[in-house]
Amino acid sequence: MAKIFEDEFMDLQADYVSLCMEAMEGIADEIFIYISNEATCHMFHTFCRVKGQIKTIDQLFPPSLQRDLLLIGTEDVDKFNKLCKQYGKPAPTEIRLHYLVKNNSLDAYYKYEPVCPAESDLSQNDVLRAWILEERKKDTPQMNEKKSPWAFWKK
Repeated sequence: MAKIFEDEFMDLQADYVSLCMEAMEGIADEIFIYISNEATCHMFHTFCRVKGQIKTIDQLFPPSLQRDLLLIGTEDVDKFNKLCKQYGKPAPTEIRLHYLVKNNSLDAYYKYEPVCPAESDLSQNDVLRAWILEERKKDTPQMNEKKSPWAFWKK
């Protein structure tokens, strides 16, 4: 049975999830993947939620692993363009993936118009930072051990 566009497009997204899962080695509860596919710039970045707190890759990995992860992901962005061209479909300019590890479920959001047009001061990094801040607002507060009514129990 021949693969159809949707299957191949989903496979590319699954490759990004696999890349991030491998890098995060089971620590993430949720993984967020940002792919910018603007005409002038391709970008990939990822961050995750660990125990209710958003963590960026610079908080989790040494610089060499960060660099390798971002390089691999960014090099693969053009695969979306090639696939879309092959099937005569428009390529998204932005892809946001949200993977829930426990449920093995993936939500995907796409944009097809320029997100960071050349005439604006907005960059892909600005968009990424805004998404990270938006997700941090959803973080669950970490209970301070000293304030816990059960703190005496641990002594």
